[in-house]
Amino acid sequence: QVKKECVQFRPGQFCAMPTGKSSKAMKPKPQQVGMVSVRVLAAYNLRNRDTGLMGDVSDPFVVVKIGGMDRQTPTINNNLNPVWSEDNTFTFAITSLDGNLELEVMNENKIRNDSLGKIAVPVKTLQKGGWLKMRQALDDKSGGELEFEVKFEDPIRKLNPQAEKERLTKLITAASAKAPEKVAPYIKQAAPLIAQLIVAVMVGLPFVVQGVVAAHDLICSLPEKILYASVGFLVCFFGGIFPATIAAAEAWNSCGGREAQVAIKDLYNELIGVRDASRKDDMVDANNDGIADVDQISASELLSRKVMVAFKTVDAKRVNEAIALIFTGWVGILAVLKIEFAKTITLGQVMGEYMYTVVSRAEPALKALIPEEYQKWVPVVLLWICKAVAISIAWWIQRILSAVHSATRGGLMFSRYLVTYLHDKGILSFSHEQTYLDEVIGWSIALLGLLFQFAAGFTAPFPLSMLLFPVSFVEGVLVWSVSS
Repeated sequence: QVKKECVQFRPGQFCAMPTGKSSKAMKPKPQQVGMVSVRVLAAYNLRNRDTGLMGDVSDPFVVVKIGGMDRQTPTINNNLNPVWSEDNTFTFAITSLDGNLELEVMNENKIRNDSLGKIAVPVKTLQKGGWLKMRQALDDKSGGELEFEVKFEDPIRKLNPQAEKERLTKLITAASAKAPEKVAPYIKQAAPLIAQLIVAVMVGLPFVVQGVVAAHDLICSLPEKILYASVGFLVCFFGGIFPATIAAAEAWNSCGGREAQVAIKDLYNELIGVRDASRKDDMVDANNDGIADVDQISASELLSRKVMVAFKTVDAKRVNEAIALIFTGWVGILAVLKIEFAKTITLGQVMGEYMYTVVSRAEPALKALIPEEYQKWVPVVLLWICKAVAISIAWWIQRILSAVHSATRGGLMFSRYLVTYLHDKGILSFSHEQTYLDEVIGWSIALLGLLFQFAAGFTAPFPLSMLLFPVSFVEGVLVWSVSS
């Protein structure tokens, strides 16, 4: 209705409101003028604002501000030369080139944080291109310095799913020409479907990342004992449903999981860089004929062009190191899981062999129903079916054992951390070591968790199954990887 009453509306003009009471100027939504990414690396020779006794020195973190937005790095305790390697990269969408990019080093205190100096970089001075490393002196005149990287890019245009699908279809079709002769026709036929799946991932990935970041922020905001109590509660109710995933998480922390997590973030940042560079390349019109260059070249030329864009954009050394760390973590996880579930795997293999000795008696009858040229597949298919059924039964037994163990472990973990938290807050006058309350709560929760898993058939019930689908997918991959 408001839109119908607007007469010759233009940004900055007035719009006649249907109520007739008042009119307000409708301001146009600010347009993005660029993307500024900042990666905080290290600080040097910071001033000490703490006591200095027994190694008690400043606890620095860095606050990055631009255009009314701010983000901050984790705190590094008792360090005058801190180095940040995780949660230290931030990206801001800016709507003006006025103002400064500010980086302020702070000293964390319980009551009030102290400033250890800051740096201001005018946004107008930032040059478009790749990462630019900078090391500048802080304004506190104490000799402190801050090292960081900054990147200024054009605003990211919105993804056009249909255009992106057509372009990816061309790329995949061109790539199929380099595939083996027998496989190439199938890749070419599947090109539209593969392109559609890639576009779906491109559209959904930012939302997944936002969800992960929000979950991470929520977890970090919880008190430590409440966090551990929450972990115990989840283990109690889902330990038998996701035994391999929980074991993998424990192995992940023991086999360089933190380093691999940083590597995954580095790969994601490189992927985003390639995506942004590709989108910029899609807009290039070198001959100024009004049509983008990528829409005027063949599929093979487009493939070569995009490969070169990727090669120019990525940091080869960083990608290589990230892949090596992730591979090391994955090998460590598989090794731990194979050892932990060795009995399950052995049980499944033995059961499969015994099942095949029984089922194999039906091979002659089955071969009689199948053309001669396909009869050679009958023993192989029967063997794999027996093994698959046997492995499933073995993992079902493992889930029962894991459910009992995890329900007991998780229930007691939940109750003890909960009682300790309430004791620390002064709500309870006794600790978990001075009472049996934690055992009563723990065993009660354990019984509920065990009954829940049995009632659910060791699968996440609806609607939790929708929410936990990624975890179920990971569980399936881990079970297949360990059992194969």
